[in-house]
Amino acid sequence: MCMFVAFPHYISLLWKVAEIVLQSESFLRLSRRSAGPVTLNANFTLNQINDWVMKRILSLFILISCAAAPGFTQSASKTERHGQVWVGNTGPASIAVKCERFEGVQAAGSYNYFCWDACYDTLVNISVGTLPIAPGDTNKFFYGAYEPRTGTGNSTITYCFYVDGTPSDSACLTLTFNENSPLDSVYGIIAINPVVGIEFIGNTGRNEILGIHPNPAKSATALSYSLMQNVNVGQLVVRNMLGSAVYRSDLKGTVGQVIIPVGQFNNGMYFCTMIVDNKVYATKRLVVNH
Repeated sequence: MCMFVAFPHYISLLWKVAEIVLQSESFLRLSRRSAGPVTLNANFTLNQINDWVMKRILSLFILISCAAAPGFTQSASKTERHGQVWVGNTGPASIAVKCERFEGVQAAGSYNYFCWDACYDTLVNISVGTLPIAPGDTNKFFYGAYEPRTGTGNSTITYCFYVDGTPSDSACLTLTFNENSPLDSVYGIIAINPVVGIEFIGNTGRNEILGIHPNPAKSATALSYSLMQNVNVGQLVVRNMLGSAVYRSDLKGTVGQVIIPVGQFNNGMYFCTMIVDNKVYATKRLVVNH
């Protein structure tokens, strides 16, 4: 499968077209000041020059269209949902950040992809390149795209960000999409410090739930967590008062957040349980009040 054309490459091709157009303009201005036909090298006439220029422009536009077509195809849907995540650098030095996607349960018929240094095919889970973030800057390029198509119900997708070469120290955000999700929304902000590591919420070095906000919740709430680096499998399970599981999500990275869509829950009290390597580490109460 192909990877979409990155924006800088597209601009480079357009610049080449602009250069050719400017050359053509120069030829036309020169022809107006000249009493005879304009000639270059092998005595090409102005008509021959214009013909050559137009063929070059047409060739470049065909190249751009073919190269960029996959990207345009993916962004054509009017029902595609975009979940934005902003990534900031709170450290003293520039960093190069990669993105990785983890798919949880997916609604039948839906598809998703993500855009970081480029927009990737639906089968790609790790960005090929990185994006540089200067000290104090916040990168707002990322979005996870979700298209429900004929699918109904929830799809959970986790996006993790880390400094290139250190995937074990990553900050992750788990988003839940469905056919009723907003078309475009900012779901969270991640802060990275290359000196002290991920600062997103503040890793405690323990497996624990750091907080749930807002609580009580009406439509959605964010559960923050911290995990040790040697974790194999982490999971969040939300249960109602009867003990039935109403929501599940994998936990990734050393710190992160899970956005829980409580809008579909009944009013009442729920229990959020963190399970790490088949062991219960923490349980916190969540109140839903629409």
